[in-house]
Amino acid sequence: MNYLALIDRHRQDPLAPRRCLPNLAFIDSRVDLNQVTLINVNRRTEIFLIDSDRDGIEQITEVLGDRCHVQSIQLIGFENGNDASLQLGLSQLNIYTLEAYLNDLSQWRTALSARSVIVLYGCLVLVESIFYNFLQQLAGITGSDIGAFVSTTDSHLAQNVSNYDANSLMMAWQPQI
Repeated sequence: MNYLALIDRHRQDPLAPRRCLPNLAFIDSRVDLNQVTLINVNRRTEIFLIDSDRDGIEQITEVLGDRCHVQSIQLIGFENGNDASLQLGLSQLNIYTLEAYLNDLSQWRTALSARSVIVLYGCLVLVESIFYNFLQQLAGITGSDIGAFVSTTDSHLAQNVSNYDANSLMMAWQPQI
């Protein structure tokens, strides 16, 4: 799929009225889209590039402020080498920054449908327990199922997952209701 063409399609007329699509993808502007293969973007996905010179969580919150019934959000971050962290613009979303972004993330919940999914791309996982805790807390705050395609060097983690690929791994968490 040509992601650059999809992004260009969304940029063609910024003043034209936009219909709200049920699926959103937020991509850090530093991500090389030619190397991205796992992103699930289609014609029912609205794509936003995150400005690398601004707080990415705030940019996402601004977009979601005018939305409702969003079914899925894909967050494609810039892999910065930090454990269990998603780089989105100037912000890093991880277990240690969840509290700082609690207000923003809580606002996301109002835009999401009851059966929404958030998928993270671009996380490095060195310590499995920290990352699972992060996914669990993010699911609780947003009320969404959370999935993540991650890079990992943890051989124990790899042994416990079927269909493990040395470059990426899918993890998932559902909110406790």
